[in-house]
Amino acid sequence: MIDERTHGVRRTYQAGCRCKACAAAEAGYRAELRRLARTGRPPLGALVRAGDAARIVRALLVERFTRRRVADEAGLERHTVRLSPSSRVRLSTILRLRRTARRLLGEL
Repeated sequence: MIDERTHGVRRTYQAGCRCKACAAAEAGYRAELRRLARTGRPPLGALVRAGDAARIVRALLVERFTRRRVADEAGLERHTVRLSPSSRVRLSTILRLRRTARRLLGEL
C-alpha cells in the first residue's frame, strides 16, 4: 500500500505509483544517471569492470595480507575479493578496496 505522504519520490514510483509527481521523480533520477554517464562518472552503485579491484587485491596479497583480512578490513564478503579482471563489481566496492589498501599499506 502506498502512503499518500510519500508521493514525489522515486521509491514510491518503484512501488507502482504512476502519478505525475512520482513519475517526475523517476525521470529526474534517470536524467541524472544519463548526465553522470556522459561525464564519465558512474554512480556508486554502478557495475564496472573488476580489473582495478583485482589489481588492488593482488597488491595486498603480495604484501602478505590474506583475502580474509582484506575482506574483513574492507567490510566485504569474502567471495568478493576473489575477482577475475573480467568480472564486474560495484564502483563502491572498488572505492572501499582502495581506501582499505591505503590504510593497510600505510601500516607497513
